[in-house]
Amino acid sequence: ADPAALAAAALPGRAVHATYADLVEKPREVVGGGAGESALAIPAGEDVDAGLAKTRAAVEARAAAQVAAAGGVNPRAIRAAAEENRRVEFVRYVPGDAGAGRHNSGAGGRIVKVVNAAVDPMEPPRFSQKKAPPAPPSPPA
Repeated sequence: ADPAALAAAALPGRAVHATYADLVEKPREVVGGGAGESALAIPAGEDVDAGLAKTRAAVEARAAAQVAAAGGVNPRAIRAAAEENRRVEFVRYVPGDAGAGRHNSGAGGRIVKVVNAAVDPMEPPRFSQKKAPPAPPSPPA
């Protein structure tokens, strides 16, 4: 098949590799644009900075779009949830029979620190949803 005809029939922007020579890696000097220049050379500092700025802007735009789609972030709700997790409560515990239930230290009761239990994000679900077996078929008539 004629490589020019294949390239013309292909969609625009698509590369057509019709021969073995198209698939073989070319030497660096052949790939380059100018005399002694290589297209595979390490880019200059300003090119790297421009690419980095462009990438950063694209990532920030995508993150902003996702936050907007999620209804935005409510900093007060985040702070309230963090404060709820940090809340500590102290409770005085006195056994029902304070005289007989004395601790080794001789104290009649204890002060207990009550905190919220940490939640492990990798913990598997506690309950598994089982699919109910299908109903039996209708009896033959």
